[in-house]
Amino acid sequence: MRISELLDAPVVDPAERQIGVVRDLRVTPRPRFQVTGLTIGQPGWLDRAAHAWGFAEGRAAAPWPLRKLTQRAARRARFAPVALIGSWGPERVVVTAGFTSLQPLDESS
Repeated sequence: MRISELLDAPVVDPAERQIGVVRDLRVTPRPRFQVTGLTIGQPGWLDRAAHAWGFAEGRAAAPWPLRKLTQRAARRARFAPVALIGSWGPERVVVTAGFTSLQPLDESS
């Protein structure tokens, strides 16, 4: 499977409730490239921008209007480590924990 097939795939909890969409993958290069987890965001263009520009992870510094605009998306961003992923594919990703059990993205770095 290609990463591009996984991006924007719906993420559901064990009860099949949608908790977000895949926004990014985290990988480690050593000893070989491995996926360590998924970044989960919400559907919509503003959330996509917050992740693409680095606001969701707290990596971006920009004028306050952009920070304010993407603040809500950044608060709802979550990280799902590979150990909590039950199955994944382009049609959906199943995590074995609920949304509130997932670590906020800005704390997972």
